[in-house]
Order: sequence, then structure tokens, then C-alpha cells
Amino acid sequence: MEGLFEVVVFLATATLGAALARKLGLLAPIVLVVAGLVLSFVPGFPHVRLDPDLVLVGILPPLLYVAALETSVPAFRHNLRPILWLAVGLVLFTAVAIGFVLHLLLPMVPFAVCLALGAVLAPPDAVAAT
Repeated sequence: MEGLFEVVVFLATATLGAALARKLGLLAPIVLVVAGLVLSFVPGFPHVRLDPDLVLVGILPPLLYVAALETSVPAFRHNLRPILWLAVGLVLFTAVAIGFVLHLLLPMVPFAVCLALGAVLAPPDAVAAT
């Protein structure tokens, strides 16, 4: 029963965050990330560990499906250049930046390994194109 309570609390938090974002005229993902960051410092707030298979099978496909339905083909074609810049350029920049910072923090780790970790942490977001 404790797990159900945590799910309800997280769903309520996400719903309130999305509603607040709409009311303030901000993007919901930004508000949700900031809310998650703030809630991570609240003592006693439940710590959640998601099974990677649940995310891969249960969360990502519905997000990608909704993103595909909401994507306007003419708007996508019109914004193809900035989308490609973000999908390729931003990902490369993020991977190199993460690798460089990690190598500065842990100089004993080879730069190639740091760059590989940066590449893993900087995947393109298919939902961001919408």
C-alpha cells in the first residue's frame, strides 16, 4: 500500500507542476525539472528508483506516440534547420562538455572514457522536436 501512496503523491505533484506551468505560461518540462530539483532537497520526501525496463517499455513509447501525433509536418519542415542543429550540434556540444568537466573533476579517468560517458548522457530527445 505504501507504493501506491508514493505513486499518487508523484502523480499529484506532476499534475500540479503542469497546471502551474500552464498558469504561468512556462513550459511544463522546465517547471517539472525545477520542482523535482526542489523536492529532492525536502527531507522525508520519498526516493524513487524506476526499473529501466519500465521506462523503456512503459513510459517512452507513449511519450513518443503523443509527440508523433502532435507534430505538424509543415512546421517540422519549416523548423528543420534548428531541429537538426539542436539534434546534432547540441548533443555533440553536451557530450564534449560533460566529458571535459568529468575529466577535470576526475583526472585519473581517461578522456576517452569521460567522452563516452558524456555521449551516453547527451542523447537527442525526440519529444523536444515538437
